[in-house]
Amino acid sequence: MGLHPSEILLGYEKASLECLKLLEDMTCHKVENIRDRSDLNKCIKSAIASKQYGLEDFLGGLITDACLYALPENAAKFNVDSVRVTKILGGTLSDSEVVHGMVVTRQSETSIHQVKDAKIAVFNTSIELQQGETKGTVLIKNAEELKNYTKDEEGQMEGFVSGLAEAGVNVVVASGSISELAHHYFEKYKILTLRVMSKWELKRIAKSVGAQAVVKIGTPTPEELGWANAVI
Repeated sequence: MGLHPSEILLGYEKASLECLKLLEDMTCHKVENIRDRSDLNKCIKSAIASKQYGLEDFLGGLITDACLYALPENAAKFNVDSVRVTKILGGTLSDSEVVHGMVVTRQSETSIHQVKDAKIAVFNTSIELQQGETKGTVLIKNAEELKNYTKDEEGQMEGFVSGLAEAGVNVVVASGSISELAHHYFEKYKILTLRVMSKWELKRIAKSVGAQAVVKIGTPTPEELGWANAVI
């Protein structure tokens, strides 16, 4: 019709403003108490019905519970990232449930699979001995020197893990690889170990337990450790 795209855009903007004016007179329900489950559920169901018609009652209830769990004291500062969905193979929609905490779909790297009142150390790095930036050659003249060389590496790793154990840490979360030597000592000191590859998921774990992600290997300070009341 010979209209310029900017004129079409202007028309849509005028239509949106008019639409907002009309909506004010078409209100069917208003939330009086944002923390009331039934009140909040009515609003969430309408949004869910437009995407999952017929499942709005079931899904709406789950989402309402999740939002109420994650709702801060100031509701205006609600972070939608606090409500996440984790898919587990083999289940159906009716198996869905709300967990007041965080779900990680990876298993523990050690034989320890459950810890109560956990003291958690979160590392935003791999747990292995640091390698030099340049290549080097080590001259070993006899078996005794070879034995002592490996002992030195083992001693460093055991010192790191034993330092965590002495600080009361019984859960370690790492974002990279965990060496076999580290696995051995984590198993020895009965520490549950999780490997989380996503940096965003690691940030959420640290936020959930109130910990700071440590970026280098070492025994974390008390301020960097997080306590979790839930079962890990």
